[in-house]
Amino acid sequence: MTLPELRIKGFTLLFLLSISPFLLASESTPIETEKLLIKNVYLNSPDKENETLLVNLIIIDKKLDLVTQDEVKDEGMTKVLDAHKGFFLGNLKIGEPASFMILNENPGENSKVLLDTKKHLTFAISKGTIIKSSLDEFDKAAPVSDVKKKKPKQTGWLAYQPPPRQIPLSYKTGQRKWNTWDNDYFNGYFLAGLVLDRQKWTSQNNASEQQVGDLTTFNGGEIRALRFGVAGQLKFDTPWVYVIAGATNAFDKGFEKTIVLASDIPGISEIQNHSSIWVFMETKNGEHLADLNKANKILNTHWIYNIDRNLAMKEIVPILIAMQENKNKDSMHKKEGMKSYFSYADTKSRNISLLLFPQTNFITDTSTTNVMKEFRENTCNAIIELNSDEIKLNGIRKSLTALVSTLEKEQQCTDEEKLKVMLIFDEHTSYQNYLELKVYLHANDIHCEPAEYFHTVK
Repeated sequence: MTLPELRIKGFTLLFLLSISPFLLASESTPIETEKLLIKNVYLNSPDKENETLLVNLIIIDKKLDLVTQDEVKDEGMTKVLDAHKGFFLGNLKIGEPASFMILNENPGENSKVLLDTKKHLTFAISKGTIIKSSLDEFDKAAPVSDVKKKKPKQTGWLAYQPPPRQIPLSYKTGQRKWNTWDNDYFNGYFLAGLVLDRQKWTSQNNASEQQVGDLTTFNGGEIRALRFGVAGQLKFDTPWVYVIAGATNAFDKGFEKTIVLASDIPGISEIQNHSSIWVFMETKNGEHLADLNKANKILNTHWIYNIDRNLAMKEIVPILIAMQENKNKDSMHKKEGMKSYFSYADTKSRNISLLLFPQTNFITDTSTTNVMKEFRENTCNAIIELNSDEIKLNGIRKSLTALVSTLEKEQQCTDEEKLKVMLIFDEHTSYQNYLELKVYLHANDIHCEPAEYFHTVK
């Protein structure tokens, strides 16, 4: 009977195994053990026919816990037995009560072994209880194991000894798990995980709401990251452990979905005690709408606005007005000196930079003619208009880079005066153009008036 025939006629083996406790009951008294290690057992390879693997078996609380080709330390084991390269026959289901036999010859080469279990059986266990054992305890057995002839030497810098690696045990089908691989030189696993965040506040009293604001805005869940990697061993005499891992935040709205403005003009690089407010762009029925996420906002901190650069100002201005009102509301625990900032990507330092967003009065009254006229009466003042992607200085179209030189030439300021700019923009102006202009003016020390005029295109 060949090895493949043994697998096909597995019902015969299981039958023999099932009746063996009755045949052997008279030979020994059942023994129970909490942690049993059996070394040097031959197992038919689940991948290659007519090949065997020399393995170690661990049984914990009557259940098969581990089958490995790696060296297993004896520490912590109740009993350690040496199978003397006996042949395994039985059930190989991890986590289930152990039921198998160990024979002193290979039944795949000598079928008569199965007909005389009394002579050839060295170990038998049924449902976690040892029925027969003629195996030597390991401290009395041969000291050298072919599983690993050389024990790994732990170097001084090695953080930990790698744990034994479970071999694939699709014993019935001969198929290896899809996420593992093993050959003569290395083995490994493919690993992946999805990291989720979820938060819900069940209650909040008035004192808490006065101090930190309404916590129900923090309720919600999101995908933080998808993480994946491979890990395994390189099969040197002293095995090397390798781990290669990566992650993507493509599913995190706070990173990938928001596309912030990129600029080569440096801004404020760091502030302490801050919280973030995100404004994403959602598309519904062909319209680009603003989606406010203020779940991380804390009332008594600096606020950093992270806004999608593709949004139109008609979507952003109402949010900025509402958030300023929220920050300025009276609170017994309100902390003075907390400011607001716009964020953008500094392409030179490759870091996030910040632009101060002072208290701003957004005026939506479209009749700005008189206001503009009065403002222009001072020769040190200038009006900049943003109409979609077009920039006008005092009614004349200009490029962004030409603004500063034109202002210095045309505006007439005394030594005591400082150039002031009034900003007017229409509803279709993108947040990118708006913030790009503000960053450029601030970098050239040009002050913008606290009142900005926002008008609707008819």
